[in-house]
Parts: sequence; C-alpha cells; structure tokens
Amino acid sequence: MPFAEVDSKLIDMGSAQVAACKANKDDPLRWFAIQASGQYLEYYYDFRGNIVPGQQKDEDGGHSCHGIQIEPTRVIGFRTQPGEGCEPSNIGLCLYPEAIKIQPHPEKGYKGGSVKTGLSGWRWRSFCKTQYANDPDCGGMPNFLRCHLTVVAMLDAAKEIGLPVEVSDEGEFWEKRDAKALAAEVGNWDKMIAGFFGAFKDAVGEKGLVVSAMDKRTDFERLEMAGSKDPAAANLAKLIAVTMKKKLPADGKTPTS
Repeated sequence: MPFAEVDSKLIDMGSAQVAACKANKDDPLRWFAIQASGQYLEYYYDFRGNIVPGQQKDEDGGHSCHGIQIEPTRVIGFRTQPGEGCEPSNIGLCLYPEAIKIQPHPEKGYKGGSVKTGLSGWRWRSFCKTQYANDPDCGGMPNFLRCHLTVVAMLDAAKEIGLPVEVSDEGEFWEKRDAKALAAEVGNWDKMIAGFFGAFKDAVGEKGLVVSAMDKRTDFERLEMAGSKDPAAANLAKLIAVTMKKKLPADGKTPTS
C-alpha cells in the first residue's frame, strides 16, 4: 500500500515500557503508547457508595459517570505514516487487565474496590486525522485522498483476514465509498476551521496567543473568507475567547504551564 513510511519492526511493549514512553515527551514511541492506552472504564457510585460499572441515568434524562484510563499489560503493533500533513496511523493489538482497582474517597462516602474492565482478548482503538494532508504545500487534494483511502484500505485488509473492525469515518467514505463526496466534505471542513480560527484570533485580540496548522496554509485567507459566512462559528469563537480571557494572567501573557 502507498504509505509514506511503515515501521520495519514490530513494537512489543509491556506495561512498564508503555508508562515510560508516555512520561517521556521526547520518546519517538510516545504517541503510539498514548494510543495504546485508549481504553476507558466508565463507572458511577450507587447510594451506598459502591462502584457500579457503566453510566448512571439522571432524573433529567442525562447521564453521569466517572472515567478512568485502562493501561495495557502488553501491546504489539507498528506505526505508519500515510503521507505528508497527515497524522501517523498507529496499528496494534493490546491486552488489558481483567480488573482494576479504584481508590476510595472517604470524604465523599465513596468506597474503593476492584472493578472488572470487560476487556477480554486482544483489541485496539486509535484514530488518525487525515484532513491536514489537504494542505496545498503537502500535495493538496490528491495527497489527502491518497492518505485517507490508504488508511481505509488497510482497515479493509484487516477485515479480510478475519479481524472484527469498527470504523468511525467523519468523511463517510468507509460507508459510501464516494471519493467525490469525501473531497467535497474535506473542503467544507477546511473552510469551517479557517473561518472559526480567523474569528477566534480576532475575538481573543492577543497577538500570538493562539496558533493553528490551518493559518500556515498558503490558501488560508481564501478559506477564512469562505468560512466566515457561518455566524455560528463566529459566535462560538467569541464565547471561547471570553472564557479564555478570564483565565489569562494579569499581564495578558500566555500561561506557560
């Protein structure tokens, strides 16, 4: 398949190695290790303070729950780079513990204990953002389509050898297999994000406070103008800017933490 890069050797790590990779910002396997820890356990507390797996339905129809990340006990996989401008597409299989311990919170009346994860067998969950492969400096639409369709082809191959695969594709290519519709959709995304980011920068009003991969594109101004016609994006940008300003230090400088 036309990947720009594929690992020549399989990655095989235990829980301690995964934790070490995640803790080291300079480790080349850090993003792979983070995605290997992509499983979460949702739970809530009953009226006695006992832990119950799942979500609790509120009286108003909503749901409330706590969440905890589940670290793998072993991960075997490899990294791919579909193409320039695209996120890496990490592929692997993980084993997870049958149960994990949750610490008690006596001050809230919550009891601790062991909770089953429900994660039996080998499994994997990750994501790959292909949109920014559409940058003209990276090859534009042909490059984006090659990246997106290559990832889909890899998932097709996984299904063909018998792996159960569940896919969420915002461009809906996985379901429709319509490249023309996918190209139109990513064009709309570019306009929307550029319009939002332009409005966001104007609303914040602090030079250099916010940066985005989108504003480095040579066609950013054209996309921003097209996307600025969406009033909902402008209103959301202003709302976020207001909440950000409330958290800025008195000198107006960007927090470093």
